[in-house]
Formats: sequence, C-alpha cells, structure tokens
Amino acid sequence: MLKRILLGALAALTVTSVAFAQSSVLPYFYNSSNVKVPVGSGNPLPVTGSFSATLAGFAPNGNYGTLTATAASSVSTSLPAGEVVALQNTSQTVDVSCVLDPTSAVATTNKIVVHRDTTQFVTVGLNTKVACINQTGSASNLVALMGGTGLGTNFGAGGGGGAVTLASGAVASGAYSAGSIAAGAVVAGAFVDGADLTQGATADAVCATATGTCSVVSLLKYLNSAVNSSIPAGTALIGDVNLRQGGTALSATNGIYSNLLQGNAVISATNGLYNNLLQGNAVISATNGIYANQLQGNAVLSATNPTFAAPIPTTAGGLSVYNVQPAASDNHIVIKAGAGQVYKIEAFNNSATVNYVRLYNATTGFNGCNSATNLVWQGIIPASTSGAGLSSSWDSGMAFATGISICVTSGYAQTDTTNATASALIVNVGYK
Repeated sequence: MLKRILLGALAALTVTSVAFAQSSVLPYFYNSSNVKVPVGSGNPLPVTGSFSATLAGFAPNGNYGTLTATAASSVSTSLPAGEVVALQNTSQTVDVSCVLDPTSAVATTNKIVVHRDTTQFVTVGLNTKVACINQTGSASNLVALMGGTGLGTNFGAGGGGGAVTLASGAVASGAYSAGSIAAGAVVAGAFVDGADLTQGATADAVCATATGTCSVVSLLKYLNSAVNSSIPAGTALIGDVNLRQGGTALSATNGIYSNLLQGNAVISATNGLYNNLLQGNAVISATNGIYANQLQGNAVLSATNPTFAAPIPTTAGGLSVYNVQPAASDNHIVIKAGAGQVYKIEAFNNSATVNYVRLYNATTGFNGCNSATNLVWQGIIPASTSGAGLSSSWDSGMAFATGISICVTSGYAQTDTTNATASALIVNVGYK
C-alpha cells in the first residue's frame, strides 16, 4: 500500500515538472512608475544608446550583360554576378518591364518598370535570371545589365528625349523668382520654331483680320501686309488726296475763303474782310482811315497834323551854340548859369598834340578844372596837323541841373589843368 502511494506521488511530481518546464517565461522590467510589467507590444523594452549605419552608393563590380526587349518577352538572361544589379533602359522612347526569377524568367508588363533612358536597381537575392518586355510598341530596345554592390542612386535623363507633359497650372504664378534664370541659361535653338503656340511658327499663314484668333506671327504678317499695301481709293479721307472744305474739294469755285464768316455772312466781294473792322465805333472806310484816331500832341493825325509835323523847320527856337578857340590855359568858363541840356558838342584840332574837353554841372564862379567834382562828360580831341576832331550828339539832351561849364586842357586826367594847345583848337557846344 505504501509503495503505491509513493509511486503515485512521484508520477504527479513528474507531470508537474514537465508542465512547468514547457510554460513560456516572459521577461519583466520596471517602467517609469517603478511598476514591474512584462515586455510586450504595449510595453516595449526601453533601449537607449547611439546607433550608426553607413550607406554606400552603388559600385559596379565589372560584371555586365545585355538583353533585348521587344513586344514579346526577351530570352531568360543570366544576371551578372553581384548583390545588386542595375537595369538600364537605353531606349529614348519606350518603357520596359522586367522580371527576375531563380531559374527561368519570363517577362510580362507592369512588373519592374524601367522608364525610357533611366536605370532601376534591384537586389538579386536568390534570383539568377532576368527577362524584359516593352510596355508598349514592338521596337527592339537594348537593356544593359551591371552587377555591383551598394545602394542604387539611380541615374538617367528622367525621361530623356521623350516629351514632358505638365498639367494646367503645374507651374504656379511667381514660380520663377527674380534672377532665377541666369544669363545664357536658354541657348540659341533651345526653343524650336513653333514651340510656343501663342507666338506661332514662321510657317504660320497670314491672319485673315487684325482681330482674328491667330498666333502673334500670323498677326505680324497681317500688319506687314497692311503696311505695304496701297492706300485704297474711295470716299474715305485717307484715300482722298484733295483738300476739302464743306465736304467739297477746293477749286476755283470753292475757294478756301468761301466759308469764312464775318457777321454770320460768308466773306465775299460785297462783304469784304474790312467791313466790320471798327475805329472809333465806325467801320474803317475811305473816309474813316485807320490813322483817324491816332493822336499827336493830343490831336488826331490828319492832313493838317501829320506825323512829320515836329521836324518841320521854323524861324524860331533851335539850340544855343557856344563857340570858343581855346587859348594856352585850362579855358574854364560857365556856358550857362542855370539848368540846361547839352544836345551836341564838336571839337577840332590841327596840331600834333592831343587835347581834352570836359563838361561840368556847375554855375557862376566855376573854376574847378583841378577837381572831378560835378564832372559830367569828358572827350578826346584827336591830333592831326591836317585837322581832326570829334562830334557827339544826344537827341534827348544831356541834363545839367545847376549850370553848364567847360574846361579844355592838353592833359588826360580828370583834374588836369595843363594849358591847351593855343591857336589850334575849335570847340562848339549846342545847348538849351
């Protein structure tokens, strides 16, 4: 009996130990609240530290190959050795689709698409074969294969010679900042003839009208044609070479004066231009000449009071004349003891010595040839043994408020008193 109990206990212990040994043991950690929690998706194990990685660009290893894609799958071609293989589509116009396989590859469209003139990098893994097919078209397109290692950085023309289509509004207003396109960025020939439909092409036909919906080139051709065309004949003034008055060409019977009006009537032989010219509120005529109201001496000019009335010689009036033949002195003398005006002076000399004459605003008692005080005028009497002289006149007169006095000497200074040359000089002064 005891033996059975011992065997039962041993069996139970063995089962319990096996069950415990097969149970999963979860790791625990203490979170930020110092609570022991099991590691799980909701309680990830916190890890801190520094991590770094180096990514190297693709480096060819010298293993190469090619295949030709057409409308049908190319033959299954061995991949060149390398962890990474570059698939380079050399076509400028057609995209290709490639498929990799461990044993034998058959290409179908829309798999690994390698756009025209671009390169696609793939990690080989267990694959050893590749095949490619055109996405569209039946042309034969060469696909170059390169083996190597590293991160594929891609290269190519991003579409190469193929067209690029931008959706409407793809380039926003203000997309190009000031100076963003450098001088010479667009070289000659970058834009082919007709590239801009708005500007047009050189072969565009002449626009039918000036307001037609045409390219700029077409409109320029229209304008050039219009400028070089003859002015059309007709009633339009631009084509009428005649000067017109009142819509009728000027002629012998439609003179340029015919529509000139005076007093609301056309000027004519019976309505002359002078008819309404007034003088003194009366029309100018043969009996009311244009001089009728011109005044002289507060009297109207007339046959008895003409404009020449003042210059007529008379037996009264005129200038007073002082005449002297200077002696060997300063010849000072008062010509007029009171206010007056000098209108003319003459002086003659038949000697070889230059002499001088001076006029002063001075009256009775004058003896001031040695002073420039009150000096008004001074002149040179030229010298010549055959006779010489001076003559000066003033139509409105030269005023002397106090008196008119004179000096004649042979010295130049305004205060000179050197004797004049005797028996050689004549001086005349006209005054009022």
